[in-house]
Parts: sequence; structure tokens; C-alpha cells
Amino acid sequence: MPRSDLHLLLILLGYLFLAGALLWSLFRQRQLKTALRRCRVAQPPNPEQPQSLPPRSASGDGDFAESLQQAGLRQRLQSRPDWRQPPEKYRFAAALADQGMGAENIAAVLQFPLEAAQQLIALKQAGRRAVKDETSRQTKETAATGRKAE
Repeated sequence: MPRSDLHLLLILLGYLFLAGALLWSLFRQRQLKTALRRCRVAQPPNPEQPQSLPPRSASGDGDFAESLQQAGLRQRLQSRPDWRQPPEKYRFAAALADQGMGAENIAAVLQFPLEAAQQLIALKQAGRRAVKDETSRQTKETAATGRKAE
């Protein structure tokens, strides 16, 4: 086989490899965007949004409506305010990490630095450990005192 034919064959193989890699990356990007859309749909509602209450009826249900309104107010006061909510892209990153996505893929999909994605995953794992430790501490206190710890 002449040398020019060999070069031509190598160039053709290189282009085929490049096309395959491009198609694979486009396919993977589509999968990640679909996962991100699912995360946006599964995002919990904002607890700060006012919820409508049923109108008071004349049959004495006023006490129930009043207690319901107080419960809603108590829930809003106990929940985190909007200004303490993490930005949307970080909530999406946490949801993608929960689905098992790696830091490289999260950074690629959400278009922020790899180091930021790695740090978010580490913080999420540390938060899980803290919640788990607090739950086990409360369980031990409950078992020791015989009542629920507050």
C-alpha cells in the first residue's frame, strides 16, 4: 500500500473517530439536560408563597379556619426565608448529585467550574452526616429519657 493511501486512511479513521466522539458527547449532553429538566419538575414548592385559605362558613367552622391560618403562619415562620435559600443552580447541582451524577458531569451541564461542583458534593455529604448524627443523638436522648427530645 503506498504511503499516500496510508495517510488518507489514517485521516479518514481520525475523522470517523472524531465524529463518533461528537455524537457520543451530544447524546450524553441530551441525557444530562433531560435529567436536569426532571430535577426542575421535582423541585419542591416555595414555602414562602401565600396559600389561600377556605372561606369561613357560618356554621361554626371559624375556629378551624383560624387554627389553620395560625398553622400556616407558624410553618412559614419556621421555614427558611427566601434570602437563605441557595441559588437555583446549586439546588439543581444537589439534585443531580442525589441522582448519582459525578462532579464533572454536573459542572458540564450547569456550566460552572469543576471545583465548585466537587465542593457542592462534599458539602452535601457533610450535611447528610450532620443530619444523621443529630438524628441518632435525638434517638439516644429519647431512649434515655423515655420522651421525645426537643
